[in-house]
Amino acid sequence: YARLRRLLDEAVEGSPAVVVISGEAGIGKTTLVHQLEATVRLRGGSLITGHCGEGEVQAPFAAWADVLAG
Repeated sequence: YARLRRLLDEAVEGSPAVVVISGEAGIGKTTLVHQLEATVRLRGGSLITGHCGEGEVQAPFAAWADVLAG
């Protein structure tokens, strides 16, 4: 979370970034993103997310298509 906060600070200062959070199911990825989203919104920003469901067969780059659709 601290690294994500630093990246947010850098984005506010003019150095935006794309961050990909990945890992095994149940390790807290969604919780981490929700915590960051609250901080982003408090700072007047927006956060765009894409999702890949566990066990779902998806087209390549489906999560990116989800992001772009948002």
